[in-house]
Amino acid sequence: MLSHVKICIGLTLIVCLFVAFLVTVIAVGYGALKRSIDGFQDAQRGSAALASLNASSGNC
Repeated sequence: MLSHVKICIGLTLIVCLFVAFLVTVIAVGYGALKRSIDGFQDAQRGSAALASLNASSGNC
């Protein structure tokens, strides 16, 4: 009976560690995706500003 309890505790611990690792990976991936999207948006704004500056300078 005691070995059955030890096996159940061990399996529960492994599942909990796996879930914690999975949540950590999801959080890191979400953060990296959010940062890359922000970077692309900044580049797009900079590109639009540069195009507007070029258009307003009259050097087409």
